[in-house]
Amino acid sequence: MALFLGNYSVLKIFYMQLLHFLYLKVRLISFLGKTLFLLLFFLIYFQSHAQINWTSQTSAADNNWNSVTYGNALFVAVSTDGGSNRAMTSPDGITWTTRTLDVGRCVTYGNGVFVSVGQNKVSTSPDGITWTSQTPASNNVWQSVAYGNGLFVAVSSTGTGNRVMTSPDGITWTARISPADNAWYGVTYGNGLFVAVAITGTGNRVMTSPDGVTWTSRTTPIDNEWRSVIYENGLFVAVSSTGTGNRVMTSPDGITWTARISPADNAWYGVTYGNGLFVAVSSTGTGNRVMTSSNGITWSTRTSVTDNDWSSVTYGNGIFVAVSRSGVGNRVMTSGSAVSRLTIDAIENQYYTGAALTPSIVVKDGPTTLTLGSDYSVAYADNTNVGTASVTLTGLGYYNGTKSQSFTIVATTPSAPTSVIATLNSNSIDVAFSAPANNGGSPITSYTVTSSPAGLIGTGTSSPITIQGPPDNKNFFYNTNYTFTVTATNSQGTSPTSSASNTIVISDSDGDGVSDEQEAMDGTNPNDGCSYKPASQIFANTSTAWRNTDCDGDGTNNGSDSQPLNYCVGGAGGNPPSLGTSAYTIFGSNDCDGDGILNSVECAWGGPSCQDYDSDGIPNFQDPDSDNDGIPDSIEKNIDTDGDGIPNYLDLDSDNDGILDSTEKATDRDG
Repeated sequence: MALFLGNYSVLKIFYMQLLHFLYLKVRLISFLGKTLFLLLFFLIYFQSHAQINWTSQTSAADNNWNSVTYGNALFVAVSTDGGSNRAMTSPDGITWTTRTLDVGRCVTYGNGVFVSVGQNKVSTSPDGITWTSQTPASNNVWQSVAYGNGLFVAVSSTGTGNRVMTSPDGITWTARISPADNAWYGVTYGNGLFVAVAITGTGNRVMTSPDGVTWTSRTTPIDNEWRSVIYENGLFVAVSSTGTGNRVMTSPDGITWTARISPADNAWYGVTYGNGLFVAVSSTGTGNRVMTSSNGITWSTRTSVTDNDWSSVTYGNGIFVAVSRSGVGNRVMTSGSAVSRLTIDAIENQYYTGAALTPSIVVKDGPTTLTLGSDYSVAYADNTNVGTASVTLTGLGYYNGTKSQSFTIVATTPSAPTSVIATLNSNSIDVAFSAPANNGGSPITSYTVTSSPAGLIGTGTSSPITIQGPPDNKNFFYNTNYTFTVTATNSQGTSPTSSASNTIVISDSDGDGVSDEQEAMDGTNPNDGCSYKPASQIFANTSTAWRNTDCDGDGTNNGSDSQPLNYCVGGAGGNPPSLGTSAYTIFGSNDCDGDGILNSVECAWGGPSCQDYDSDGIPNFQDPDSDNDGIPDSIEKNIDTDGDGIPNYLDLDSDNDGILDSTEKATDRDG
């Protein structure tokens, strides 16, 4: 027993915990179920409640408005009474103007013309304003007219076997045989078929025709008074003014029909389709004289602004418009707001970027600024290149239809060039670069390369651009870090400056004012400041050390010497350089006295003292007549008349005749 009681206690605890767990699971499932239900409810609710808000509008006259249509950017309504003003028109469904028309039970638009039919009447209008009477095919009470497949088709509630008439233009009409003398009240065209519905007849209150000429009776599921029919979204939908919970029927092909549940047994007189919604209006009911359906099958009543005798409804320009046969000054109601009525603030010019431009827009309904995503969506077109672009606004929720606004994409300055690379050549610098990613919408006409420092500039129309280097360009400083930037120019101006290039250094190892690269070309020693071609030198680029050097040994430092490589010019009159020195090499290559004999010959053992053959105190290299015989060295330099090994310019008796040259220099005894 004790064992049993002990196990019982354990089992009790286990079952209690199990029950608690199951309870929590049930609560959780219940919560999730309710949440899902509410989400689905609100989704269905808000989806089905699109386009349900209606607004009363002032009608142009309190006529019995039987029908309304939309075409050629105009709403047109017609009536059976009102004297001569049995038509009214509106560009927006809100502001209406009466027009002269003799009678109208139904109006449609097609082939560029409005057509109104009535009792023994047909009228046409190219603009809905000016109407012309036409002759019907027979004097019947024409209840409805439709246009399709290049043909107007009208149906009648009276007549014998001729309750259909057709016309290609609304002017010339031909009677057609109707398969039954029913009171035909509505006709439409869709899916390659004309379909008419009637308020009388037994099981045959629909007739169809592929061409408007030959008609066939079709079986209807219920003998209701079918007043109106429409084809849209792949479905024929008809509504009636009688019946019990079944005042809608649908057909995918116009032949086989199915009754649908109507949310209220109102006298539904008109049905239309627009903005993804079927909408029907009725002449009876209390505050619910509108019903809507997204699929033509499931319907919901909507609140009508007034309990007027609503007879017809149409859709156009982004709104539903219904007209009635009763009411005082309010025989029109509208639902939704046409986007075409909204204002879009002007869009400022946009500058070309090479990418699609999507400027934000400000949309207003009167003073109210609307919200993107809930009131409207936008789509852009032609919005990349320079020129005219557009944005199209599509209404959402209460707003319907589309409206476009243009804006201009204008050219601008280019973006900066990229990938700048400088390359040092022997006497030039090539600056290569990539063209800007964005040319500003205008062709690039030139590029400009600028150095830093010095601000040296090169121009061109493509990459690379060459900047001439030294010695032709004497503005470069040697042993200085240079970088280069590039700008691009188009018709609108100049781009921002590119990023700097890699660093370039023009080297001058010996500081003689001639770059190493140039010395390589000249064949001089880049490491010897006294080995250079003067024509290649940029004096401004010489180093302080070089300027304080005396290359030619003339006693004047290079910086003050007009010819640092010429002992004979610009010197301070110092002693000649010693044999074996670099200065002597330069000195020896000169010819100070201009006699055609190099200093190295006339001062063969070097300074500080050089030969002075005639001991006149002037060294031979500076004495144009070294032997003072009155004959210039330039004449005697290459002659040894007596063959004694002494050139004449150093031989006082060059012919060894015992008579000094100075005595016989001007004598010619033998003539």
